Amino acid sequence: MNKTGISGSWMKINRKQFIVHGLILGCFALYCIFLAGIVTDMIEEISGESRLQAISLPGISGNILCAPVPDVVTRGLVDIKGWAFIKGEDYKDCQTFIVLKSANNTYVFDTLWQYRPDVAIYFENLGLDLGWSGFWAKIPIRKIKDGEYLIGVYIKKGDKEALQYVDQCIIKSGNTIVSSKPISRQQTFTLPPDKRDIALSIDKSEKATYSSKIYTEISGWAFINGYDNKNSKICLVLKSDNSTYVFDTILMGRPDVTANFVDTGLDLNNSGFKARIAEGSVPAGDYQIGIFITTSGKQALQYTEKTLKVE
Repeated sequence: MNKTGISGSWMKINRKQFIVHGLILGCFALYCIFLAGIVTDMIEEISGESRLQAISLPGISGNILCAPVPDVVTRGLVDIKGWAFIKGEDYKDCQTFIVLKSANNTYVFDTLWQYRPDVAIYFENLGLDLGWSGFWAKIPIRKIKDGEYLIGVYIKKGDKEALQYVDQCIIKSGNTIVSSKPISRQQTFTLPPDKRDIALSIDKSEKATYSSKIYTEISGWAFINGYDNKNSKICLVLKSDNSTYVFDTILMGRPDVTANFVDTGLDLNNSGFKARIAEGSVPAGDYQIGIFITTSGKQALQYTEKTLKVE
């Protein structure tokens, strides 16, 4: 018998074994591709932990009163407790979520309700039912990539949505998380010419101390004339005779700006900003304060009459 005949006979005899082994290998491949992460996550899941949600967030609304407080990491979880409610709304039928937003990633986690009679008493003049406005998020740090995350609160009540970020952040590095104030980082941009097409206000410029470090805080609002601020990025510019420095800012809800410019028909809730610049970030000197905005593919730069003296 030739080699082909022998090979063919061997294949027929072992055909069932090949099929069985092929099915086993195929099932293992499917498990690795689709199920391994799910099963691993189920094994690692900690009792009571918050679940990651797939939610498309709205723009900053600025109409939330809230006080989220991050706590220490225990058993692989970081606790964020507090209270929150939409201005003018009872807490009945509300869902509250914690948002963690970095430059590259955004996570949304569900929370547990917490009874807060102290909040109801403090705001009793509003005539709202706020007893269950408290929340507690137990966020598993294994689901968060390393980075600095601004803390936000998202509330959904029926067809109403509200989103607000606060002046607090958490910084994750490996299995360690610390709470902090968000600090402005120096940016690298090619700035356009000043065409005076920004409406803005520098409301405050003052010194502040956190964790024994000194910072300069500059806050206000700004928007490009004729453009919404839903997806804007606002940067603070410091310009001296010799150098120009650009820093990112923390976006703050400013529904009052939308109300003040109601005739424009623009959504300007996202027009608030705060820059927190660490001492020593720029050389000593006198700096003219400017604002640089990018939104909807448009860029604009405008300098103000305000100055900052760095000693």
